[in-house]
Amino acid sequence: MAALPLFASMSEIKASENVQLPLFAGVDVGGTNIKVGLVDNAGQIVAATKFPTQQELGPQAAIDQARRVLDQLIDESS
Repeated sequence: MAALPLFASMSEIKASENVQLPLFAGVDVGGTNIKVGLVDNAGQIVAATKFPTQQELGPQAAIDQARRVLDQLIDESS
């Protein structure tokens, strides 16, 4: 699996007037929850969410879920 990009380019995001590209992603993997967020170039929070880690499914499941959630946040922010 390829590494997750740390930011999205103009071709991947349709920015509104208030969002300053590029976007930057943050992922906080904890034992209870995984938090995922996007901020713009000005440090403004664009989107954020959290979901249960589900440790019993293993580390790859957590990575896959974080990627799906991050993709969804980017789609919803465009």
